[in-house]
Parts: sequence; structure tokens; C-alpha cells
Amino acid sequence: MNKWVKRILLAFAAMVLLLFLVNAMGILLDGINAGPPVDEAGQIARSVKELHERLPGWQKIAQMPLFADMGKLMMVDGSRQTVPLTAELLRQFYDVTDESLDRRAAQEGGTQEWWRIIAHSGTQEAYRCLAKGYSRSSAADGDSKWGQESVQILFVTAPAAELLAEADPEQYLNFAPEMTPIAKDALVFITHKDNPVESLSAAQIRQIYNGEISNWQAVGGADAAIAPQSRPEYTDSARDMNRIVMQGKPLYTGGLGGCPDSMAELIYQVESDREGSFGIGYTYAYYVSHLHKSANIKILNVNGVSPENENLRSGKYPFAIDYCAVIRKSEPKSSDARMLLDYLLSEEGQKIVEMAGYCPVK
Repeated sequence: MNKWVKRILLAFAAMVLLLFLVNAMGILLDGINAGPPVDEAGQIARSVKELHERLPGWQKIAQMPLFADMGKLMMVDGSRQTVPLTAELLRQFYDVTDESLDRRAAQEGGTQEWWRIIAHSGTQEAYRCLAKGYSRSSAADGDSKWGQESVQILFVTAPAAELLAEADPEQYLNFAPEMTPIAKDALVFITHKDNPVESLSAAQIRQIYNGEISNWQAVGGADAAIAPQSRPEYTDSARDMNRIVMQGKPLYTGGLGGCPDSMAELIYQVESDREGSFGIGYTYAYYVSHLHKSANIKILNVNGVSPENENLRSGKYPFAIDYCAVIRKSEPKSSDARMLLDYLLSEEGQKIVEMAGYCPVK
């Protein structure tokens, strides 16, 4: 056989062997670093309550709907953390069932497309829609009869207006948002239930997340490594972490920690008991209290203060955040957006905020 043919065959065989070894190593590493199990839809298969489900002890509060046409609520957009508030308005005003707010169930059952109303765009896109007078993308999906209602009010964390300035600075110059707190939540820190540490100071949290403290023993715990979990910088939780906790100090992303794409995965990483270390992660109180309860995690106090509603309203808990209703300052007094804002600040509106699971501001 020609020597050049032999060389080509040997090179091909070596390449095949190399590809086999790389694939085998990938499978091995996937097994070692396996994340949370996923279901057939690709979602993390955890005990996550859907955003549209009413909470235990639910009661009817609203005496009558604020708007005769429920399609008016397509003017609401916002972050995905505030979807439960929009869902609660639908339940209170129009007696919509939880099943009707489930997109898959609605499509299979042929029911009305109420799920479109709670399909918030996310903070950044919501601000763009409000600034430019666009309707939500969920309204244009398919043959929705609610596609013409432009976004007039947002439910978002504050101050999130910087997102619009980053995405479209020229448009932002002509956009004057009016932010009004309607509910409170808290940025909380979670760890495994077996971790003996119950409280951290704000300074200790900053030191953990900038890499100065890497062992729980330094904060009164066991001799175990700290595995801090963070979130991608474009997420609301990471922005809140940088703004109200780190206060300009850089977030350290090395060591045993990680940066999961989803909040559910972050909780999974923290609740997974690892030999020789305990994780810590940040999330919202609403999320771990209502959407992703886990018997394997606990919320740490900060400066000895728990994130209970009374401590959020009084300001004792240092990392309280506001959920705001955002409208244009130029919005007329008689507009639907201002009518909804005023209602949410009323006694009945604040009860609905609380029924949705948030801490009312009043």
C-alpha cells in the first residue's frame, strides 16, 4: 500500500479516536456536574408553583371590575416577578380560573386567551414598549383580539429605568417615567438548612461576594467552604444585588460558586448538600416563599433581622426593594393607567396586592 495512503488512514483513525475520547469525557463531566433534573418541556423539574396559581387562603376582594373590558389589562406589562399581581387582578375583576391562565391548558381546551394578559415581556422590553407606545409582543402572537392595546403602565422593580437608557438612550431622553411604589419585596440570602449559620451582617455578605471571606468559620459557622451562587448581570436580581448590597464593590465569580441562568437552578445548587461546603445564593423573598418552596433551604437573617413584612415596611430589613407602577408623567389624570395606579394604592387595591402574595406598602 502506498505510504501516503497509510499516513492518511492513520491520521483518520487518530481523529476518530480523539473525537470518541472527547465525547466520552463530555459525558463523564456532565454526570459529575449534573444540574437539576428537567422534564419533557425542558423546564427544571422542581416543586415550582406556576406564576398564575392563587395562594392558599385566597378570597374574593374586589366588589366590581375596574374596567368593563378585561382586554384593557393588556396595557399592563412588566417584570416576570410581577406576573402574579396581574394574574390576581384578573381573578379579582373577572373571576378567571387558574386553569384559564395556563397557556398550554387554554390552548388544549380552546378557552379564551387570558394567558396573554399575564405574559409580561420582562423589564427591559416592557420599558421599551412604554416609552415607544408599543403593544406587548404577546398581544401580536397569533390572532389575539387584544393586540391593539398599547402598554401604558408597568409593574417593575425600581429603579429599573436605567435599562431603557442602556438599550435606547436617544428614546430615553424623551421619556419621563413616573414611579410609584405599590408593593414591597426583599432580596434575601439562602443557604442549606443544615448550615448552622442563621444570620449574616450586610458587611459579611459583601465580603463573601467579593471573595474576602471564603469559609463559613469566619462568620461563626462550621469549617466549610463557601460556594456563592450569583446571577447573570443582565437579570433584575443581579442588578439589585449590585445596587443595594455590593454598593460599588465588584462581585467575585471564582472559587466554588457559580452563575446559574435561572433562579430555580440557583436554588437547586444551594439546596444540594455538598461535602465540605455550603452554598449561599440571593433571590427574592416572594420567589422562595411562594414559587419555589424547598425543605432543604433556609433564609438567612441580615443584621439579625428577618425579611418579614413589618420589617420591610419599617426599613429594618436592609435589603427591601419596591415594586413600582410606572407610567408616563404626561399621563392624563382621567387615563386608564392612572385609574389603575390609584386603585392599587387604595385600601381595596392594597388588599389585592397582599392577596397576590406581596407585602403591601400601606
